[in-house]
Amino acid sequence: MWLQAVFGGIGAASAFITQHWIGIVIFFAFWEVWKIGGLLREANSRLEEIAGNLSCIEAYTDAMSADDRNGKPRMQKRNTLGI
Repeated sequence: MWLQAVFGGIGAASAFITQHWIGIVIFFAFWEVWKIGGLLREANSRLEEIAGNLSCIEAYTDAMSADDRNGKPRMQKRNTLGI
């Protein structure tokens, strides 16, 4: 009895797939596009974060270059002891 149910289910699934294969292919294609879109959004946010860090580094190096042109030493010790 259960064997007939199993094979009946397999037959029904096979019939469904053969009748609706175009819809199934389109569904999985859209699913893959959705996943790729999510990966691209994540990559974009990470690249924006990296670009923000690079702009900070660029501002720092520009300031160091300006100090070099003005003859200022790069590192100045602060007098934290009040002497």
